[in-house]
Amino acid sequence: MKFSIKFPIKFSNLLLILPFLTFSLFAQDKTQDHEGHKHEHSENEGSYTCPMHPEVKSDEPGSCPICHMPLVQIKNQLVDENAKSSNISGRASVALKDGENKLLGLGFHTLTKASMETRVLSSGRALSRSQVYLQVPESDVSAVKVGARVVLESPSLGTQKELAIVKSIDSQLEPSTRTLRVLVTVKTLGEPHLLPESTVMARIEVIKGEGLWVPETALIRSADRSYVFILEDKRLTPTEVSLGPRVGQGFELVSGLDEGDKILSKGTFLIDSESRLRGR
Repeated sequence: MKFSIKFPIKFSNLLLILPFLTFSLFAQDKTQDHEGHKHEHSENEGSYTCPMHPEVKSDEPGSCPICHMPLVQIKNQLVDENAKSSNISGRASVALKDGENKLLGLGFHTLTKASMETRVLSSGRALSRSQVYLQVPESDVSAVKVGARVVLESPSLGTQKELAIVKSIDSQLEPSTRTLRVLVTVKTLGEPHLLPESTVMARIEVIKGEGLWVPETALIRSADRSYVFILEDKRLTPTEVSLGPRVGQGFELVSGLDEGDKILSKGTFLIDSESRLRGR
């Protein structure tokens, strides 16, 4: 029994088209490789961003062109199943890994009771050598009480200061300036040196007893709210707070936190940017 094989294409013709077939297959393989690479590229596109400038996005690691901080990956931040709920809209809690506190330069403040001593600054005009009317801003009115100690300065006094006390407080704000008029009486030993009608700058010293104090560096403030990041179980959670008058380099805490709470006091804006990214 004999077998025969018939080729539809002559061998000589096959030799002519073989290089073209090889080139075609090679080109197709390169095209597929390029498309696969392009697909992988598109998956990572925009996966890096700046914690301080979320509008900056990149498809590869690098640094922010605005602040030059290292870019961070978004894809590792999008889902945080263990995130604690936040009462701040558009913000989410941020988990801290071991060693990140030092790496990011974070600092913390533990809330303890402290003496709420503060100073209210105002200005006014002398009625006589011993009486001065001061204009206290509306935002500071609640802190000023009759009997409070006052330190007076004036161009007419040079480097000298006069001591006084709050004698009386008006009951109605002046609508045009949104200030409250406060009468103070000079108590300096000897003859007062103020000149009548002279301009006076005053520092009213206010002591309110003990309370909780929040450093200004811990606060994120806007027109309608203030919040801090409280540290619990290696997690920073944004928490809204109510504030009283300014006390030194911070504010008296009215509500929102308790004594012993540990809050972020350094690196606040960095963590807030991260919280905003996770809260999208």
